[in-house]
Amino acid sequence: MPQQPPHKQVDLPMQLRSANFVPGTVDTAARTVEMVWSTGATVRRRDWMTGDPYDEALSMDPGSVDLHRLNGGAPLLNSHNASALDSILGVVERAWIANGEGRAVVRFSSRDEVAPIFKDVQDGILRNVSVGYSVRRYEVTE
Repeated sequence: MPQQPPHKQVDLPMQLRSANFVPGTVDTAARTVEMVWSTGATVRRRDWMTGDPYDEALSMDPGSVDLHRLNGGAPLLNSHNASALDSILGVVERAWIANGEGRAVVRFSSRDEVAPIFKDVQDGILRNVSVGYSVRRYEVTE
């Protein structure tokens, strides 16, 4: 029986990737917009321990992505700030994977201070955002 390589567990901080709002999906009355939070595209990273570069490609296979937190009402945050209630801009209403993309519908709060941000999304000014995620398992290919 072939010997399996030892598994190493490493606790990494939250990872970030670019995400974007989908033009034409804004529902002004419902205060919602659809977004693409991952296409699985390869991103250059650096090893936290050695500093060596590597390429990270996320699997967009539905069986490889845990959507429980997103579909459980994950917050839509201003600049990943989870330390203050006023940084919550809205909520993830629904998340799914289709055609190799991670997508979600997010709903913005009706609070007065969030209105200018939602207006910028409506006007196409605010298009690109980022998503925070954690990886539970990496498969290393040399």
